Amino acid sequence: MTSATSYPAGHGSELMLWIASVIHSHGIAVLNIGSGDCSVPGCACSAAPVPWSYSIGFHERAHPEVVVFGCEPDRAVTMLNWVRRRELTERPVSDGAIILLDGNWVRFDRLPADWITGRDDPMGTWFAHYGVGVDHVEPPSVMQLVWADEAGRFPDEDGCDPDVVAAQPVGATLLGDWAHSAIAPRSRRTRRSHRRRPG
Repeated sequence: MTSATSYPAGHGSELMLWIASVIHSHGIAVLNIGSGDCSVPGCACSAAPVPWSYSIGFHERAHPEVVVFGCEPDRAVTMLNWVRRRELTERPVSDGAIILLDGNWVRFDRLPADWITGRDDPMGTWFAHYGVGVDHVEPPSVMQLVWADEAGRFPDEDGCDPDVVAAQPVGATLLGDWAHSAIAPRSRRTRRSHRRRPG
């Protein structure tokens, strides 16, 4: 299997075709949000305080989609491709699993539905992709890949490196004010325009 690559966040027919093609070839596509990259010609987006990336495609095989916060796009793609390789070898990740990835501990946490379907629409392009030609799209199951600091402590554990904590909202902080400053403005409209077609 060739590894999936990533595409900057955005919408439009080119992006939808790219997603379908990459899922067909590699099993997942990876979307980057708030990294400072942009698919709009001439746009000079600045990086968000908390960039994140997410998969599109795991859902088709009844596997949760995966979100990772606070990583550069290349690192996020590497991590999500690793999850894909585990799925191919019949060792899919599960909620609460703690696994060693390239010498660093990572944990998988089920994300709350309130985040997936919240007003900030963090996975808007996922809904745009699966909403093509249908009236309604049920939200996917999603897990967060949480990475530990150099001492193996996770962001919600005492003594974790403050930079690691700041880079990764977990638990209740996912539903807090961080998203309002981190969401790319173009993605906020997606829930209304793509999840449900007007009658």
